Amino acid sequence: MRDGADRVSAATPVSDHAPASRYTVVSIDNASFAQGGLRTKKREFNDSGEAVTYAQGLIDQALTLQFGGAKSAHELMTHYTMAGSEVPKIYGEPSVDFHPYRYAREKAEAMFAPSGN
Repeated sequence: MRDGADRVSAATPVSDHAPASRYTVVSIDNASFAQGGLRTKKREFNDSGEAVTYAQGLIDQALTLQFGGAKSAHELMTHYTMAGSEVPKIYGEPSVDFHPYRYAREKAEAMFAPSGN
């Protein structure tokens, strides 16, 4: 909407064709943390849920790769936090409430949970 001085006002309606939100998943390599953490752009998504699912998959794969020598969830998390190759961060608006270390902890505990009969 234009005001009398031919300027766009705050009441300008948003077009129905406005671009969709984009979410970028970036992975940080903990092994390079001392050098600032090597960041690798992984993928972009239009949906925040898809971005979270993808980020969780990166963590799942990293924990599985590092699972071999671990004897407990604590030990696995120690390996992951010290040298985890995939620590995803999701950038986008609106922001996504995703905590990679919290998710990794929950996943590690599930991996070492006693199986129920």
